[in-house]
Amino acid sequence: MKYRQFKLAREYLPKVYNVTRETGFQAEVVKVSGVNFFPVWRKGKVMLGNSEMIIKSWDENLILAEQPVPDRFGQVELFVLRSDGVASNRVPFIIRDPDTLENF
Repeated sequence: MKYRQFKLAREYLPKVYNVTRETGFQAEVVKVSGVNFFPVWRKGKVMLGNSEMIIKSWDENLILAEQPVPDRFGQVELFVLRSDGVASNRVPFIIRDPDTLENF
């Protein structure tokens, strides 16, 4: 019986399958696709390290989130934190320093 409960619990965990970019700058919108994020009336958070991203759109399988002003640059983990406190898998994400942009 424990195996069945474990299997069912795993099937309903939030999972991030794809992030549109693996690096980003402040104010860029990132598409996070996956499953089991909860409907819009039960939306949670998208975390970028210790920072919460700004939610632009929330759906069961797709979230659009804007990168906030970072407290630091470099590699962090991006993950979805549902309203029930359950976190998704973590994917690597690099917060880029705008000073590294080339002059136009």
